[in-house]
Amino acid sequence: MDEEMREAMVTTFVEAMHNAGAENYEEGLAKVVKLIEIVHGWVVKIQTVEGLRATVAEMQPMSREEESIAPFLFRNLLAVVGLLVRSGANALAADLPAFPAGRPHTLSVEEIQELLDYISGLHRRGTNLTVAKVRASQRYSCSVRTVERLWAERHTVPAQEFKAEDVLKLFAK
Repeated sequence: MDEEMREAMVTTFVEAMHNAGAENYEEGLAKVVKLIEIVHGWVVKIQTVEGLRATVAEMQPMSREEESIAPFLFRNLLAVVGLLVRSGANALAADLPAFPAGRPHTLSVEEIQELLDYISGLHRRGTNLTVAKVRASQRYSCSVRTVERLWAERHTVPAQEFKAEDVLKLFAK
């Protein structure tokens, strides 16, 4: 990662802490650590449905800020864990999901690249482009319209699922 991108991420993260109501970065991070500890304790206890019920029944009162963040953490638990792991060890987080950004994608970036390569390969071997798109839609379980849109936008396929700024903006809200 180049210096400019690294500094942009740091600046965005510090601003997110400030926007969340923290006086400074350290105070904001202390709140994040507290929330992570709470979530970790819950995860250990809720390994079964009965454990989940008991944990919810025993919950201590949370601050208004914690109450507003808790539903987000529950809905996006794996994504939050993935973000935390990625920040320290990208290799360990390769299989964890990213934050959902807008309408859910049916195909990952890698699958989109494979789909486009598949169409190109069929077309190079003499298959009609329209037929190649239909075959790709069947192979990748998506609509022909989706394949046509991906083919039309093939030069602008994103290199990653989301931008760091998008994720950090979620924490700033």
